[in-house]
Amino acid sequence: MPRIVWDESLILGHEGIDRQHEKLVGLINRLADSWDQPGRETAVMRCLTDMYLYANEHFREEEALMASVGYPGLAGHAAQHRFFVERAHAFTDASLDDKAPFEELLSFLIDWFVLHVKRDDVRVAVHILGGS
Repeated sequence: MPRIVWDESLILGHEGIDRQHEKLVGLINRLADSWDQPGRETAVMRCLTDMYLYANEHFREEEALMASVGYPGLAGHAAQHRFFVERAHAFTDASLDDKAPFEELLSFLIDWFVLHVKRDDVRVAVHILGGS
């Protein structure tokens, strides 16, 4: 299964956000690893539950940070977070009902996360750290 490699291309320079992103990478990678484990359905559901709970916590904290610094793109950024949660839930439901392969769910999680960090979260970091 594909995995996310935590490297400097994902580091934004904000200690709190970077720490949370690294934990999310670990949760997504744990999900990838769980697919080949005995009792995979239970393991996958545990991983997904942990990931959803932590992602929601991270999104709340990130959005509060953006609000506290007056980030002008907050509404659009929050909408992307909601899209992620809704789409991930839809993929999860479809995967569990055997209507979509697990690989599609995992690809969505990986692709969305990496693109979001490198394209959208970097703008937030520049605003916070650069004062723009």
